[in-house]
Amino acid sequence: MRALDGETFVMSGPPRATLRDDRGARDAAILDAVTKARRDADAYASAVGMRINGITGLSNACSADAISSFAELAERAMDSRRSEAAAYTVKTEAKACVEFAASPL
Repeated sequence: MRALDGETFVMSGPPRATLRDDRGARDAAILDAVTKARRDADAYASAVGMRINGITGLSNACSADAISSFAELAERAMDSRRSEAAAYTVKTEAKACVEFAASPL
């Protein structure tokens, strides 16, 4: 690429952007992650004749998911290089690792 003043510069990878205020998007992503975790927990508990009583633990850092997280990051990097549109998309995600208490029905 050439700048307007004729100088040559190299841009490696897509431009990076962040939201000035991502609190609303993050809150929505967190709510979605916890809601999905609860829905899955209810399904598992029901399958074994139990019900969910409450939450015993909550975190956004899941050690068992570390390897898959790295794989997801690598995949996203490759996807962003394949698509010009991806360079201009802001996606907010949240992960919720929830431990639920269950009891017999």
